[in-house]
Amino acid sequence: MLKDIAPLFTDEFNGTYNYRGIDIESKPITYMRDNPQQKGSGLTKEGQKMDYSEIEDNDNDFTSEEVKYHTRQKHKFIECYLNIWTENVDSEENRQNKRVPSLDIIDLYAASGLVTCDDAKEYHAGDYQWPGSALLAAQCLENYSFPGKLLLNSYHKNPEKCRRQYDALNTNIEKFRKIRNKIEITSQTIEPAAEWALRQINPKYPNIWILDPYAVSELPWSVVEKIGTNWGQYKSKGKNIVRKPELIITFMTPDLQRNITKNPHIISDAIGISESEWLPPYLEKINRGEKINARQYILDLYAQKLSAMYEKPPIIAEIKSTGQTNIVYCMLFLTDNNAGHYMMKLHGLKELEQWKIYQWNHDAKIITTKKNNDKIGQKDLSEWF
Repeated sequence: MLKDIAPLFTDEFNGTYNYRGIDIESKPITYMRDNPQQKGSGLTKEGQKMDYSEIEDNDNDFTSEEVKYHTRQKHKFIECYLNIWTENVDSEENRQNKRVPSLDIIDLYAASGLVTCDDAKEYHAGDYQWPGSALLAAQCLENYSFPGKLLLNSYHKNPEKCRRQYDALNTNIEKFRKIRNKIEITSQTIEPAAEWALRQINPKYPNIWILDPYAVSELPWSVVEKIGTNWGQYKSKGKNIVRKPELIITFMTPDLQRNITKNPHIISDAIGISESEWLPPYLEKINRGEKINARQYILDLYAQKLSAMYEKPPIIAEIKSTGQTNIVYCMLFLTDNNAGHYMMKLHGLKELEQWKIYQWNHDAKIITTKKNNDKIGQKDLSEWF
């Protein structure tokens, strides 16, 4: 079945941090401030995997981004889809039959490319350091037979932090040797960064956009729409086929929930619907005493807008907190490709759920339990003073 539909697409870190089968000797971080356009590097399919175990997480050098453990789910979601390209689209049969298209990946919120979780490190639960979206994208293209461009944007509003983060990304990605001449890195706010990337992409070939903002205000609907409507055309069996970009979006629902009545313009900017269209129906339901979930209401509006653009509903995964008490954000995947939609829904999400059941849930429970025990211990100790 997989080999039939794949042509239509036209282990975790362990104690030694062997990522997806590759062991590489780490070396100290050295910044490349004098060469902002330094290209990255990497490894081949037959080579080894990246080892980030000796890269220090330090607020002074921004080598990695400090995150909560729930973030591990987000990166697994991204990884599950990228795996479809390297494991199914780029199959031996498709290579022999010359049915593997080139692939571009764009990450407009690349940061340093590497993330660290202090809770996981302190409580010895799961991976305390893993590749972020930029390194996952680089690993995908490094392992792909016909890699296109890897376009990365690393921006921070604080100029000094921005410089250090940018330098760290250059360093963290320099191991990918096969694609080093295909990597471009910039540092801009989201609107000019999107324009920069759009100018370099040929939309008739597959292109994946990772849109993982730090806050909901950093990904306005105008940017999503501009990227999502950058369509291309190619011929297949004498017919003109429209190709739409594939989007992976992190939708920060808690920010929207908090501002739904206090700052409704934030919601309007994010979902591309005027306040007069979405707010009165919401308030009317509230006034009638109806029980309404603000998060689901906003998510439904956003999904409807995206569905209209792609003529397919987005695939949505809800990311829960480490304590699994609330939803911290939602991951949305969009494609107009039937095979891509099918593969992610049937196989990508299944891989994600199995990973959560057999690994993430266990590690998250350890972290939550030990943190709660620490709090109880601190409270008991305070009673002596």
